[in-house]
Amino acid sequence: VSQSRYHEEATKFYLGQPIGGERPGRSNVVMTDVQDTVDWILPNLVKVFTGEKAAVTFLPRAENEVEQAKIETEYCNWILNTKNPSFILINNWLQDGLVYRNGYVKVCYRNYDDQRIERYTGVLPEAMAMLQSDPEFNIVQAVPDATGIAFDVVGERIQRNGRIVIENIPPENVFVSKDYRKVGLDGCAFVGHFEYKTAGDLIADGFPADVVYDLPTSNELTRNEDTVDDIRNKDIWGSNNYIGRTFTDESSAHIVTGK
Repeated sequence: VSQSRYHEEATKFYLGQPIGGERPGRSNVVMTDVQDTVDWILPNLVKVFTGEKAAVTFLPRAENEVEQAKIETEYCNWILNTKNPSFILINNWLQDGLVYRNGYVKVCYRNYDDQRIERYTGVLPEAMAMLQSDPEFNIVQAVPDATGIAFDVVGERIQRNGRIVIENIPPENVFVSKDYRKVGLDGCAFVGHFEYKTAGDLIADGFPADVVYDLPTSNELTRNEDTVDDIRNKDIWGSNNYIGRTFTDESSAHIVTGK
């Protein structure tokens, strides 16, 4: 059984959906043993990582490393519990492992732009020149004040920031080298995953617009009906063809990307 087909079947078993082979006049009851078992085990597993103890602990190897190990432990747990939704991440990760046999979490550093409007009054020519040369400040409006010498300035400041992001990856979106046989992924020759992004998202990430709009959209690619992604989102969209719907805005078209 291929992994994609296994994921589809596992999702149907978990949701208690018909699995095929139903006959007219016969019982169509589908047992929810898979869901009942997973939901019974899951809370106890989540407690292991979200209880009073730290999810990760660094141990010192020498006496002079005690303080450093304490700082590293506090920082990593702060990143997990404060800067990211740790409970949801751990719950989804363990649930994927129980239902699909594999659960994946990705940790990466993601850049983002922090934008804010700034207003200045009585800006003299020297200060005005400094604002104009500031690469992070874009002057939106500059009006001379009553003195005729200074300016009242309105501008947008864009600061490039970033943070550590932890996110779940659906197991059906992950590719692993078919020749790899170990449980852990350390040493695996190839590990990757794909995701759906809009054309607007790719352009915002820095890809040229002319290149992005030449890429095939996801509805132009061959997709099997009733994939795991469809099953998971069926209740949201009400049908299985939500990715193939027509877009009037090119920036909203879905494109498959890989990492």
